[in-house]
Amino acid sequence: AMMPPLAATTWAIAFWLCSAASAQESIDLDKKNAPPSKSVDGIVGVPIDILKLQGTVVFDVEQKKALATADLVFEMTGEGGFPLFDLRQTVSKASINRKEVSPELLSNHDFGKQAGTMRLLKESLAAGAQHTLHLEYEISKPASPKSMDLGWGEGTIEWDFFFSDLNQGRYLEMWFPANLIYDRFGFDLDLQILGAKEKHQIVTNATVTEVKEQEHWKLSFADSFTSFSQMLVVIPDLMVDRSTSKVKIAGGRTILIDVCRRLEVNQSLKEVHKATADELKRFSKSTAPWPHGDRCTVFVWTGGRSMEYDGATTTSMGALSHELFHSWFG
Repeated sequence: AMMPPLAATTWAIAFWLCSAASAQESIDLDKKNAPPSKSVDGIVGVPIDILKLQGTVVFDVEQKKALATADLVFEMTGEGGFPLFDLRQTVSKASINRKEVSPELLSNHDFGKQAGTMRLLKESLAAGAQHTLHLEYEISKPASPKSMDLGWGEGTIEWDFFFSDLNQGRYLEMWFPANLIYDRFGFDLDLQILGAKEKHQIVTNATVTEVKEQEHWKLSFADSFTSFSQMLVVIPDLMVDRSTSKVKIAGGRTILIDVCRRLEVNQSLKEVHKATADELKRFSKSTAPWPHGDRCTVFVWTGGRSMEYDGATTTSMGALSHELFHSWFG
C-alpha cells in the first residue's frame, strides 16, 4: 500500500519509536503524541487515549446479518471535555459509563478536506479518569471511501478488514470504534458464525483461541497495535488452502510462516512459502531483526489491491515483497 499522508506518517513514526515502552510509558507517550484539541461546529473536541477495546461480532448466515457490540475504555488526553473517536457504522444503541445516550450525540463532524470526519461524543467527560463507551450496531458497508461490503453467500460469509492508506476512514474505524494512529491499544474480539452451511477459516495477526472448530473464535490483538495494525480475513474453507512452514532468519531466530491461498491463485502454497521465506531472510539481514514476534501471516489472492499489517499481509504475489517490507517500514 502507498504511504499515508504526512500527519499520519508522523504518528506512525512515533509509534515505531516507542513500541518497546512499558504499559505506563505507552499510556503517557500516547497522550503526549496526541494532537491538540480542535474546535469544530462550535464544539471543542478532545482527543482520547484508548486503553482497551473489546468487541463481539455474530454473523447470522441465514438472516444475512452481522450484529456487533463494542466497549471502548479510554481516558482524555488532556483537559476534560467532549471526546473524539471514529466509527464508520450506524450506531443503534449507546451508553457512556453505563448511562444510556442517544446515538445522535455521537454525530460525525467534518474537520476539513485533509482530515475528513470524526465522531464527537456530546457528553463532557472529566480528565484523569477512565471512561467506557458501549456501542451496539449492525455491521454493513462502512461509510468510508471505496470500502468493501460483507460478502454473503449461500450459507457462507466473507469478511475482510480491508484497510487502505489511500482514503480517509479506512483503518479499524470502518468496523469498530477507533482512534488516529498516535494511539496504541489492545483489542479483544469474540467472533461467531451461526447457521453456516460450510466451515470457515480466519486469517489474522491476532492471537487466536478456537472456541468451536471453524465457527467460533476469540481473538486478541497486541497492546502495541494502532488502528492500522489489525489484519482479519473470514472466508469459507472451500475457497482456500492453507499450510505453515518455518524459516530461520538473521540472528538465528525461527519464524513460523502461515500462508492461506485463494484457490484461483496460480502459484502453489509451496511457492508462496518459499517467496515469503526468501524475503524474510533478505530483509532481516539487510534491514533489521524481524519486529513481530515469531510469526508471519500471509493471505494471497489475485487482483490489484494489497495491504500491509503488523507482521502480516493480504496480497497478490506481485506485491508480496513490497507488502512484507512494510513490516519494517511504513
